[in-house]
Amino acid sequence: MQFQVVYVDANGREIANNPAAKPAWSLPLPPKTPAGAQPPALQGTVTNGVLSLAPIPSQQGYLDFVDGDLKARVRVRVAAGTSYKQDFEKLPAGAAPGGWVNATGKFIAKKMPDGTTVLAKVNTDARPPLARANAYITGPEASDYTIQADVMGTTVRNRQADAGIVNSRYTLVLTGTADPSTGKRDLRLQSWDGKHRVDVGGEVAWEPGAWYTLKLTVEPKEKTALIRAKYWKKGEAEPDKWTIEYEDPNPNRAGAAAIHGNVTNVTDEPGSEALFDNVVITPNSKK
Repeated sequence: MQFQVVYVDANGREIANNPAAKPAWSLPLPPKTPAGAQPPALQGTVTNGVLSLAPIPSQQGYLDFVDGDLKARVRVRVAAGTSYKQDFEKLPAGAAPGGWVNATGKFIAKKMPDGTTVLAKVNTDARPPLARANAYITGPEASDYTIQADVMGTTVRNRQADAGIVNSRYTLVLTGTADPSTGKRDLRLQSWDGKHRVDVGGEVAWEPGAWYTLKLTVEPKEKTALIRAKYWKKGEAEPDKWTIEYEDPNPNRAGAAAIHGNVTNVTDEPGSEALFDNVVITPNSKK
């Protein structure tokens, strides 16, 4: 990317021949996250305003320009495409994945007892924008793809968090609230948060402390979209049959891939955990 600096005077009028001192471009370290982790600088090089980024599928950071007392800063995001894998193993504890939107302060990398690293929904703040959130991975124009992820929930004060994945503004969510008569929880396919235009699914077995795999595919057609979803216990064979199949007559044809977490039982003590691992996004043409 080519960046150009335009100098203006105090009244906003462009200065044609600015007596530049020794202008300098750089890729600085971003501020630390709320959890205290230090995100890396943009990986790449900048020379005379030409930014060349390393071939990393997802990252974010800053480009700085300094000329004497004048300073300018640009935020740069490299959004993942629909061929993407993330297992969080290279992510420092307390950090959020680079290039993801709405993740910092709401999702953090966590080291597990077995030494692996997963992504955890923040479970210490009851305010709605923090307790319930989507972390967006691709750009909003993504379409005709499949997203898959491993999820796990823990029980705190007899409640589990909601955990799910998002594809083209359809959310596949394992709900944390159990039916009091059966003890089972729901797997729901939903769209439109305020008033669910789509809300289909049913009871499934979701045991706390166990990993499950969620898979959600959206295939746009001429007038509709075919949405199919399944889940299975991690380590078992993927079932041939889809758990949910729904053809939407008013389809969402595009939308960012994301993960979804909702912690509903935060008090003075932390609430339930929703953990994520092995996120995979695949174009439907390559399934």
